[in-house]
Amino acid sequence: MFLIREIKKEDINKICEIMLAFPDFYPEFYVNSTKRGGIKWLLKYAVQSKDKYDVKSYVMKKDGQIIGHIAYLKDICCFQGGIYDIRALAVDANEIGSGYGKILLNHIKNELKKIKARMLFLQTDKESYKFYLRQGYILEHIIKNYWGKDSDRYILKLQIHGAD
Repeated sequence: MFLIREIKKEDINKICEIMLAFPDFYPEFYVNSTKRGGIKWLLKYAVQSKDKYDVKSYVMKKDGQIIGHIAYLKDICCFQGGIYDIRALAVDANEIGSGYGKILLNHIKNELKKIKARMLFLQTDKESYKFYLRQGYILEHIIKNYWGKDSDRYILKLQIHGAD
């Protein structure tokens, strides 16, 4: 059995450990950065945030251990509002293929439905983007060689509210 709850300060190091198991996707400089935009910054900000619609971060626990994490941010550049970006999704390497990533995505989709969010965006790599397509996301754009030669960035979106 598993449990999903909001992040706590004591979860940060375990979340970073899970992400660092995927160095091609979550490089150490990005995960350990406490500067705006880095993962540690995001996680600390999520714990301290007073505006609960600005950033949210959740952990998934199984048998008392953190096995997954997902975080999203409100897109503050969108003048119409209701746009959010997934900034991190990670599942423990031993749990890949278990369906926990899908469960975490559905959890935040349901949370965003409650506040009538309009759209959810994410960025990923070639290996992962098909997973998101299976979850209902639409490929919006590909930026060639973003992370270096033959390493493209895939931008996907999911319509949440307003498409009904």
